[in-house]
Amino acid sequence: MTAPEWAHVHFPAVDFEAISYYSAPKDMSDGPKSLADVDPELLRTYEKLGIPLHEQEALAGVIQSRPNVAVDAVFDSVSIATTFKDKLAEAGVVFCPISEAVHSHPELVKKYLGSVVPQRDNFYAALNSAVFSDGSFVYIPKGVRCPMELSTYFRINERNTGQFERTLIIADEGSHVSYLEGCTAPMRDENQLHAAVVELVALGDAQIKYSTVQNWYPGDENGKGGIYNFVTKRGLCAGARSKISWTQVETGSAITWKYPSVVLRGDHSVGEFYSVALTNNMQQADTGTKMIHMGKDTRSTIISKGISTGRSENTYRGLVRISPTASGARNFTQCDSLLIGDTCGAHTFPYIENSNTHAIVEHEATTSKVSEDQLFACQQRGIDPEKAVSMIVNGFCKEVFKELPMEFAVEVNAGEVHAIMGPNGSGKSTLANILAGKPGYEITSGSVEFEGQDISDWEPHERAHAGIFLAFQYPVEIPGVSNMEFLKASLDAKAFANKQEQTNAAQFIKTARSLAKSLDLNPDFLKRGVNEGFSGGEKKRNEILQLLLLQPKLAVLDETDSGLDIDALQVVAEGVNRFRNADNGVVLITHYQRLLDYIVPDFVHVLADGKIVQSGDKSLALELEKKGEDSEQFHDALSRALNSKTHRERWKYTKSQPILDMLEAPAVTPDWHTLPAGVELQALSQDLQDAPLQHQIDDAPEASSALCYHDKLSLVEASGNPTQPLVIQHRGHSAPIVLKVAANSHLELHEIYSDNIDQHQTLWIELGPGSSLTHARNSFVQAKHWQFLRVTLAKDASYILHNHSSGGEMRRQDIQILCNEPGASAQVTSASQIGKGQHLDQQITLEHRAAHTSSQQVFHNIVEDKAKVTFNGRIHIHKHCPQVAATLQNRNLALGDNATINTKPELEIYTDDVTCAHGATQLQGLWLTLRSLNLAFPNPTTPMFDIRADFPILKRQHQDEPLVYLDSAATTQKPDTVINAVADYYRHSNANVHRAAHKLAEEATTLLEDARTLAQQYIGASDRREVIFTRGTTESINLVAQGLQGYLSEGDEILLTALEHHSNIVPWQMLAQRTGASLKIVAVDANGDLDLADFYQKLSRRTKVFTCNHISNALGTVNPVAELVQAAKDAGAITLIDGAQAILHEQLNVTALDCDFYAFSGHKMYAPTGIGILYGKLARLEALPPYQGGGEMIEHVTFESSTYQQPPYKFEAGTPNIGGAVGLGAAIRYLNDLPLAELVEQEKILINSALSQLRQIPGFRLIGEPKQRSAVISFILEGAHPNDIGTLLDQQGVAVRTGHHCTMPLMARLGVPGTVRASFSLYNNAYDVERLVKAEIEMSELSDISITPEASEHIRNQLQLTQARYLRLAVKESGCNGYMYMLDFLESPAPEDKCLDFGDGVRVCVNQADLPMVAGTEVDMITEGLNSALVFKNPNATSYCGCGESFAVSADEDIDDSVAADLDSLATDVGKH
Repeated sequence: MTAPEWAHVHFPAVDFEAISYYSAPKDMSDGPKSLADVDPELLRTYEKLGIPLHEQEALAGVIQSRPNVAVDAVFDSVSIATTFKDKLAEAGVVFCPISEAVHSHPELVKKYLGSVVPQRDNFYAALNSAVFSDGSFVYIPKGVRCPMELSTYFRINERNTGQFERTLIIADEGSHVSYLEGCTAPMRDENQLHAAVVELVALGDAQIKYSTVQNWYPGDENGKGGIYNFVTKRGLCAGARSKISWTQVETGSAITWKYPSVVLRGDHSVGEFYSVALTNNMQQADTGTKMIHMGKDTRSTIISKGISTGRSENTYRGLVRISPTASGARNFTQCDSLLIGDTCGAHTFPYIENSNTHAIVEHEATTSKVSEDQLFACQQRGIDPEKAVSMIVNGFCKEVFKELPMEFAVEVNAGEVHAIMGPNGSGKSTLANILAGKPGYEITSGSVEFEGQDISDWEPHERAHAGIFLAFQYPVEIPGVSNMEFLKASLDAKAFANKQEQTNAAQFIKTARSLAKSLDLNPDFLKRGVNEGFSGGEKKRNEILQLLLLQPKLAVLDETDSGLDIDALQVVAEGVNRFRNADNGVVLITHYQRLLDYIVPDFVHVLADGKIVQSGDKSLALELEKKGEDSEQFHDALSRALNSKTHRERWKYTKSQPILDMLEAPAVTPDWHTLPAGVELQALSQDLQDAPLQHQIDDAPEASSALCYHDKLSLVEASGNPTQPLVIQHRGHSAPIVLKVAANSHLELHEIYSDNIDQHQTLWIELGPGSSLTHARNSFVQAKHWQFLRVTLAKDASYILHNHSSGGEMRRQDIQILCNEPGASAQVTSASQIGKGQHLDQQITLEHRAAHTSSQQVFHNIVEDKAKVTFNGRIHIHKHCPQVAATLQNRNLALGDNATINTKPELEIYTDDVTCAHGATQLQGLWLTLRSLNLAFPNPTTPMFDIRADFPILKRQHQDEPLVYLDSAATTQKPDTVINAVADYYRHSNANVHRAAHKLAEEATTLLEDARTLAQQYIGASDRREVIFTRGTTESINLVAQGLQGYLSEGDEILLTALEHHSNIVPWQMLAQRTGASLKIVAVDANGDLDLADFYQKLSRRTKVFTCNHISNALGTVNPVAELVQAAKDAGAITLIDGAQAILHEQLNVTALDCDFYAFSGHKMYAPTGIGILYGKLARLEALPPYQGGGEMIEHVTFESSTYQQPPYKFEAGTPNIGGAVGLGAAIRYLNDLPLAELVEQEKILINSALSQLRQIPGFRLIGEPKQRSAVISFILEGAHPNDIGTLLDQQGVAVRTGHHCTMPLMARLGVPGTVRASFSLYNNAYDVERLVKAEIEMSELSDISITPEASEHIRNQLQLTQARYLRLAVKESGCNGYMYMLDFLESPAPEDKCLDFGDGVRVCVNQADLPMVAGTEVDMITEGLNSALVFKNPNATSYCGCGESFAVSADEDIDDSVAADLDSLATDVGKH
């Protein structure tokens, strides 16, 4: 075997003959006894990571450590000490050197050693297999959770030696173990080799968490010395529902080459990889992971964070392979790179191989830098640069750090005012930055003096320590660093610099929360990342919060008022006025005089061209306002950029011979349609001396075939702004074309490829400075087709490509785009359909060769059965090219089980100060129809993904129109896959679960428990025992409420909200009545949002239970449950969330949400009725008493007493709803196979479209305008009862819900008896909205009819007398320019009738055809003596009719005596007419 050479690392060849392969300490007691004996470098690593001292001792292998970490110390080639072996043995756990395990447990070693990493797996694994002598061995018996953390400490001591240890961990069925590895080596000038092998085996339901903190010696700053770390680590999820998680922090070794991997063989098994790789100086790292999916419904997650600094190179390399057997597999990969400095490199090489179209693979990657603005923001708050970088890096890595089995973070819970004004460009912000000391600004004359000192040379943090504060115009985000952490660090830095005592943590938190509240900021926002996800107003108020907390001597406010509405402006001004006193000065930089109405300045100065040109008091500002000072708001976009390093791995699957064969055919000149004015065509003949063109050919060997056609090479030159597009029709082997677009010219180019013959085309495009080209390519070639496109962009040039293709036996697309000069931008959108048996190979390169360039690329591929697509896309950003922004997305949709998709999006980055991202998605899409795809010019309401065909009930017709179902908040419809799963269970596997010995019971039990596991994974629960089957949300809430009876007593409080469904009110009322507790209700505002101030006011230590819905079923309000839960937990309350409406529309992770209980119903997420889930934290469930007694929930029963099972079975008395659980499992599988994020976003667009159209209808009134809305629209039509609207809609095939929606208290608060509720799901589309809106428009037309109180009473009496429900009006034109109304009393309206409810039982219906004639009619009552009659005043009538034929009277006529007499002669019983 030979050593691998494909990694992105460079080093001299290793002399394997010069290595000593065995070394042992002379004294076996050489292990560390205290922290003083441990390598200082390892301790420094721990300190940087924030590990507490007691954790440092344990992780460093100190023998006398705390008793919940067992340590095996391996020095050189042998294990010298293993702690707590005897204590572990009591639980049956084996933890010993592998040399010992060979003798004491030979059967285990023989069975598993080499089973995951065979001896010939790779060169270094073979080397290890030949020479290893020791390492660690772990065996966890069946059903055992290892009682303590296990850890191994590896150290290379001797010179000229290598370390070749082997680790083998076996977790038997149902067991759990957490293992941590630490590594160090002394500093030496020579390189030493570490070639270890780690094998993990997890059997059914077992879990292994393997963490590494690697700190081998990395060599000195010049790259001399250091460890070569060439390690093979692999885990096998051998059993169903097993899980292996790798977490690693890589900070050392000169060269790292390792890829901790997981083979997911067991069905429903899970693999995870969390990594932080830091390279500095001359370090090189090529590291990543492999996730091999073999079993069904397997899951894998990859989170990789790479940090590069110095002159180092950091590469992520990852493989996700989906085998044909891995149906339902799913992977998510997120690779983020952070560059510090402009001499390092960061690279991403993901490999995706998917052979099963029922799998979903998602890959995302970003590259960013520690920006100057972030550093300046930290320094301006007094944090020195080194600490600032440390904070930002730690925030960047927090997602991985939290996976490590240790405490990485400790959170403690407990004058004159001068205004500077001036137009844009006058130097106002420059002045602010100079005062604060922002780098990059030069003082050409004069100085900055503060308190008598020249501070011109002071660093920003030194100025901050002295008392200078800058409120930023555009506050920057610092992801991962909480506001609390940032503010405390700023205060502590200022105190330390001024030799003052640091602020007490508890007092700091109290003060910060109080100040936040005063600024109308929710105090809980202090826990959020600095400005992360903040609105503009929140960011500005956050600046004032920092001002009030830090109390500087001079505050410089740089356009703090920009972008604020008047309310936010007043809050900010109040904060500034609170700060203002005799000891503090304020410099107020602003565009607008309006700010000075709230902060009255002592002086106003006008700045122009960097100089003060006028001074005065506030009246000067008013004068400027009148003169029309430039008041346009100044918006500066802070740009981030991306950078990529030159390194390309060609990843081609196209056979080259067919291409070469094509070149033998003669070339033909393409068909040129009429050339637009400004476009000239000429033949280049053999004149290829044009330097730019020759350079392009030299740079693009793939296009060298163009030289074969040089005799027919065409040059096209475009200038000016042609009004018509240039159209080129290609046929066969088109001769190459060079298109040049002159400076400041603009052209539209259409290329058409057709004919069913082999084709080959080459096109070079040169865009001059300031030019633009919009390029459309349409290819429908059914034979072999090869296209080469190369585009170069000069300064400020713009290129847009729309690429569409279908067909092609073999199709190759090479696209190279070069942004050569600043300001160049490129945008590519591509949609390709690959038919059965066809092959598409896309090779895409976009190079950024200059600063301030940008690109955006999205490639969509639809892959039919037995088709193949290969995508290799690369973003390459060269050195010294800052301020670049680039994105690349590849989205693939497979329409058959045998489609093959291989995708590799790459980033190569060689500079910092860039913004870069790429991603790849693979979806299974038998349910997608091509007509639902509109990639080039998408209509925002046209669904990209249409799943309606999956739901058979939606095929129902109503009067030749499809059923429109808008009642999904009540229950969702069921897809075929759920219906079939339930039917299949009853046909083939029906039996009672548990205990029985026969095959049917075994199958039924497996189906039930598989559904439990699927639900656990879907909601993010950490343990399947936390998932209880119930009948639905209502029963789940009752279960908890009843179980908490012993927890509450008189004086305790239960806090719920005014948004709740009756099922989350009544159980708590019953509990309060039984215990003497009281209910407290959080108010809701007129918009339907919770009053958070009221929540915080009513939340107290007396609050024992807090419950609320995640989403309101009546209004669609999305509640801030994370904030509410955290606040309730801080108050000591138990929390329950009603998730019935959220389970389908919100991404849920109950572990992250940290609620105690979460309830939802299966029928709200496409599952059958009668099945639901109660999630509960295991400790809470163990403390609750059983809900019901009976079979299944007992452990042992006598007539005297019974003992109960542990959760979940403790709460599942009797035979469960097995068929319902099977349906729930099928529904979750169905949802897992969908692109949920895209569908939910599509749903939001649809709802916004519906709202926009409904608001245009006269009389439409939306009930509830929450800040964040889910899939519900509640409304009324003025003058129409909701029930009648529902009836009308039903007659037109539109199903909605009407009434109070089991939220009577909420309806009372909103002042309505009920509403019409249209609730959406993922299967709804724009057609449904169109039908809803059309019906509502027709209903609104009825609202033009009015009835006087007297007429209303008369009609009501007649309805009661005739025992009818509706008065039906039919109308026709009479012969005397009036209208004749014919009346009838009916039990129900006719299908063609439209109905209107006037309240108090008065309902009128009108034939749809008569609506135009009755519009505006007023119904009145005339009484004369004992006789009475109805009169219909119609604005469309030109006269009244007194001939006895009708009751119609013109609305413009007075009713005189003659008319009354005529009316008096008419029958008094209106029912007879």
